[in-house]
Amino acid sequence: MIKIKRIICLSAVVAALGCLTGCSFGVRTNYTYDNGDKYVAGDREISENIEILDIDYVSGEITLNESDTEKISIKETAKVTLDDKQKVHTWVNGSTLYVRYCASAKGLDLNDLDKKLTMDMPKGIELSKLKIQLSSGDLSGGCAAKNIKLNASSGNLTFEQKGSSEEISVEVSSGKIDLTAENADDVKLISSSGEIKADIEKVKNYKSESSSGDENISFTNVPEETSIVASSGDITLHLPKDASVSADISTSSGDVSSDIEHSKPNKDGNKYVFGGGKNKMSISTSSGDVEILGK
Repeated sequence: MIKIKRIICLSAVVAALGCLTGCSFGVRTNYTYDNGDKYVAGDREISENIEILDIDYVSGEITLNESDTEKISIKETAKVTLDDKQKVHTWVNGSTLYVRYCASAKGLDLNDLDKKLTMDMPKGIELSKLKIQLSSGDLSGGCAAKNIKLNASSGNLTFEQKGSSEEISVEVSSGKIDLTAENADDVKLISSSGEIKADIEKVKNYKSESSSGDENISFTNVPEETSIVASSGDITLHLPKDASVSADISTSSGDVSSDIEHSKPNKDGNKYVFGGGKNKMSISTSSGDVEILGK
């Protein structure tokens, strides 16, 4: 596994890598990773059979598209002319495609580049693993992968999962999560500051946490286990009208409501039973309303 090391040369001037684009302070950046001499700079097409896609893109936008092509196409744009060290760098190692923001080097000028990366992938491609790390920037698009891990320090992550996945993990420190998924065993969504939106057809175990922001979750089929937590924000949950759920719902400051028929065995308790109460659900918000709507 490649290890990424980043060292900002001015120790206290810039604490966030988001300043690599959109601002110019004369900062020089060290961005180093293993096997840097094996990477290729700039746009290219990948004809090898890729099973693992590992992307580390420090600052900018990433778009994943499916297209009528037999190769993976990598294209990058910027608002300035990039030298080779500033361009996207890629390396194919067996069935793994590594994508890195720039060259592995010290003293790089990465200021005010405004880079955008677009990857077109063959329709029907199914990866065994997709890993994307963004320090500052947005992600859009999607694909099929057995294991999906998306992370951004600052930015919006909008992703469409296709096919069947064993695990989907999406985490953002400051930004919005918008996930559409067909089928997964486990889904985990975490946002420290930002809205969480999910529309999932089928999932066994679902968990989402938002420290500050609303959550709007829709299930076509009710998960076996569900945990939804919002420290500060409203929770809106869309379920089939014939849902079979036993839910523990608590809110420190807010109301609980539902347009789906349900019972409340203990009027003073937090338990709500929908249908036969087969599937287990825990919903909690410190400050906000909880609304469950039929679909």
